[in-house]
Amino acid sequence: MLNRNAAVWVLLSLVSVVCYAAPPDYLSRSGTAAHAVSVPDGTQVTLDSMIVDQVTGCYSFLRDPWPRGSTIPVYACAALQRWWTVEASGTMTTISGVRVLVAHRIRVYTDHEMRPCPPLPKGLEAPWTWPYMTDVPLGTSFESVLPPPPASTPMDDSPEPLTAEPGTIAHAKINGGSVTLEGKIVTAVFRPVGSAVIDFFYIQEPNCPSGIKVDGTCGSEVEAGDVVTVQGTVVGGTGVPECYIEATSVVCTGSSPVPKPLGMTNKATVGGQFGLQPALYLDSSDADSVGRGLNAVGTLIRVCGKVLRVEGQAYSVGDIIHYIDDGSGLRRTTPDGSRPGLKLLSWQGYSLPTYLREDYVAVTGILGAEMSVDNPARPVPVLLIPGPEKRNHIWVTPGNSIQAAIETANIQTPKAEVW
Repeated sequence: MLNRNAAVWVLLSLVSVVCYAAPPDYLSRSGTAAHAVSVPDGTQVTLDSMIVDQVTGCYSFLRDPWPRGSTIPVYACAALQRWWTVEASGTMTTISGVRVLVAHRIRVYTDHEMRPCPPLPKGLEAPWTWPYMTDVPLGTSFESVLPPPPASTPMDDSPEPLTAEPGTIAHAKINGGSVTLEGKIVTAVFRPVGSAVIDFFYIQEPNCPSGIKVDGTCGSEVEAGDVVTVQGTVVGGTGVPECYIEATSVVCTGSSPVPKPLGMTNKATVGGQFGLQPALYLDSSDADSVGRGLNAVGTLIRVCGKVLRVEGQAYSVGDIIHYIDDGSGLRRTTPDGSRPGLKLLSWQGYSLPTYLREDYVAVTGILGAEMSVDNPARPVPVLLIPGPEKRNHIWVTPGNSIQAAIETANIQTPKAEVW
């Protein structure tokens, strides 16, 4: 048995190991550019989740996606494009004093329809498992001696100009002006209690989660599931929290199932600027919390969380407001100074009749935007839940735990973000 002094020494030794063990250096883990240039010539390496920084002839410069990520020249006669995320496997060598990866295989990260993805995150300790990857054909080089790599120019972090197919909602948001949108599906209708006149409604693409608000009384006959042609003028930009169409004509041309909602965390509802649709804020009191990435404003989505706050009275004529939180970090300030999460606006008191604080719910609605209480120049997300419709739809589902709410929200629902 250990005596007391020996036991103390062992304990101190263990504490020293815990306190002074060096943390893993993700910047130079296997699969990074820094690791690749550190191994001897002839070593086989695989670089995962690398951004295509520059393409010059048969050389491509790949960069780790984090800030100030290392860049490495890769020799491969491949038709790569800037901003693609790729995996490159090959042999390390040195050409004219520069470390180079001579690739024998390059795969591009894609979505489920095999379209190249925008920059993806890179695992800190190991590569992410990504289900959709496509091999890039590699040409044959007849060089007996590989040419030296060209000089790498610093990457311009400004994104490429936004483009979209004419006639799409995305094109309307980017370019504004007068638009004609054909074949769009009505996802939700908002009208006052007892009135046939519509305040506004939302339309969405039939084949992708892209939607927009349509304002104007000319659409008084439409219902969720109608296929419509909308003509009007796009309104958006500075001072307008939510881009929308001021309609001059709405014509119903058929019917279709309403698209499935896009599953999102509360935090994922905060997206970056997209054309005339402003960026939203993750924390309405923090000017530096402006959103980035996918902006889903105008789209039918599904979220879940714990009810933190309730405003309004069930079944009354007037809006009922709930605030939910799923732990992902969304915060906004209310008029009384409290800091709950995502705001749910139940239109005219429908759809959220009995849910109280501490309840767990999974909610389907339209992702809208409004100006924050902290600063009227900062748009924040709000989930709009419409009233009764001719076509029945379950907008809110209760759960007895956060896990039940998550599982309910995820049933047959495409995911924008895994939580």
